[in-house]
Amino acid sequence: GGGGCGWGVELGFGFIFGITLAALFFI
Repeated sequence: GGGGCGWGVELGFGFIFGITLAALFFI
C-alpha cells in the first residue's frame, strides 16, 4: 500500500504505484 513498496505483496494502488515507479526508475 503506497509508493514503490507495492511489489505485488499488496493489492490496490500500492501494486500499481509500485510497478509504475519501478518501471520509471529502471527505465
